[in-house]
Amino acid sequence: MKGKPEIVEWFSGEPLPDVFQYPAIVLGGRGLLRDFMGLVARSRRGGKLHVATPFVTRAAFSVTGTWDVLRHDHTELKAVTQSRHAAMTIQERLAVYDWSAFEIRVCNRLHAKVYAYVATSGESACLVGSHNLSVAAAARNEEAGVLFVSTGKDSLGYLAPAWQRHIDELCLSGDDVTDRLSPVQQFSR
Repeated sequence: MKGKPEIVEWFSGEPLPDVFQYPAIVLGGRGLLRDFMGLVARSRRGGKLHVATPFVTRAAFSVTGTWDVLRHDHTELKAVTQSRHAAMTIQERLAVYDWSAFEIRVCNRLHAKVYAYVATSGESACLVGSHNLSVAAAARNEEAGVLFVSTGKDSLGYLAPAWQRHIDELCLSGDDVTDRLSPVQQFSR
């Protein structure tokens, strides 16, 4: 494995500067969700995006940005949330894109906030913290989290896939509401 991770403290509300070399472990605040989505958007080949968040608000998708510039046709999206209402919000905002695969689950016991992305090229990013997919989390609250960024060939390369497996397990314990919300393509199992 190559590359010792750089540890960066970034509690500023400003976007994360691109001054460090990946791999990195970033300790930060509310801006980390925006920064995570920025990393996903830079991956032009697509990959697998897993989201676990109990609460979702409609306006969060514009505040966190980049959802409309993702390579949807090459990106699989799997989301698990705490309520049918939150699932419907995800459906309303994200099913309009032509994802390569799309699935939404409801797990009533969900409290975790995890965002994990693995690009087809091997790079990955994972945000674990207090960030719901909400305007409050992205713009107002004092959030805290850790963003792990990997080239895929370093000591952090196993983290995002491990969190994706955990989100898969959460999904299996939850109720699949994708078909009941609208006819969208689901992940094959």
